[in-house]
This record gives sequence, C-alpha cells and structure tokens, in this order.
Amino acid sequence: MLAHEYESKTKEERRQMEELAAKAERGERLDVVPGSVRHMDPNRDVDKDQFFRDLHTEFDQMRLRRAEATQVARKTWKIRVPKDLDDKANQLAKQEGTNKSAIIRKAVAWYLQNTDKRPTAA
Repeated sequence: MLAHEYESKTKEERRQMEELAAKAERGERLDVVPGSVRHMDPNRDVDKDQFFRDLHTEFDQMRLRRAEATQVARKTWKIRVPKDLDDKANQLAKQEGTNKSAIIRKAVAWYLQNTDKRPTAA
C-alpha cells in the first residue's frame, strides 16, 4: 500500500469499505456509514459539467494551499478584531480548508489590489 492511501484501522472499517465498493459496482444505492460526514447525497444524479467545475475549484484551492505553504512569512502581525469578524474568519477558513492567517493575507492582498494602494519602500 502506498503511503498516501487510506489504511483502514479495523476489520469493521475494511468490511464497510468493501461493502460500499461492491454496492457501487452493482449500481445499488449507497448507505452512509454511521458517523461519516456527507456534503452531498451519494445517490444523486451527477451533472458531469458541474462535477468538473467542482473538481477544478477543488484543484485551485489545493494549489492555493500549496502556494501558501511554500511562502516564507517575514513578519508576524498581532491584531485585534471584533468577535463577529473572528467568527466569520474562522468559518471561512474552515470552508476553504486553511487557517485564519491565510484568510487575513488574502484579504489584505485583495484590498491592496482593489484599492490600488501598494506599500511603498521607505
């Protein structure tokens, strides 16, 4: 098994995975494994165009996270924000699969780009 593949931890997990795979191969409705998190109905009709748009969006987000991980941070900011703004930043970070620092960096970059205010060298 390759290092990046999922390795089930229990016989029950292996049994559930094999059962789901067999059902999918037979074209049967899939039962959700108890305790799993679903974002979409696994038995829905798939719109191929939407599927590829979603896949493209997911790849873009992965590229952004990778680019974010390879940049070197040179400064640490300490900022104070109202609770509602903190809650929204946390929620957005969770949706994008990143952290608040990345959200703040994107927001500042977007603001600078859209207001045409660039930092000047001292």
